[in-house]
Amino acid sequence: MDKLSVLGIMSGTSLDGIDFVLCDIDKNSLKIKFNSSARSLFPPDIRAKLVVATQHNLNVEELALLHHDLGRLYAK
Repeated sequence: MDKLSVLGIMSGTSLDGIDFVLCDIDKNSLKIKFNSSARSLFPPDIRAKLVVATQHNLNVEELALLHHDLGRLYAK
């Protein structure tokens, strides 16, 4: 297979949601072909925790749980 499909996932500092972009990369030429993009809003409970996290007001356990929850959300 000479093509690699890549899904980029990013959430920015606005804390409003998650941006996705799907691209194909030609393994030989390294040319990138844009396929599509999408956006998903954060659920209100996750967004609220992210806001608290940006204020450095989460303890270690809460921060670890937030990382876990974000990973599950990104995978979903």
